[in-house]
Amino acid sequence: MNFAKLKEATLVEANLVQVLEQALETLSKRDDIDFPKYIESDIQPVMADGEQLQRVFLNLANNA
Repeated sequence: MNFAKLKEATLVEANLVQVLEQALETLSKRDDIDFPKYIESDIQPVMADGEQLQRVFLNLANNA
């Protein structure tokens, strides 16, 4: 099995709520689905690559 090589992660302070909302917006536009959102607003930022994290959320939703 071949895997695409990912670029090296650039760790910065990422807002999980914002990253998840962007992923849901992408899915909503692509699939014309309205997702109910129950996301805690006081989630602390994490050190992560926001782009890769968004890709993870999109893959989880696509494979669900």
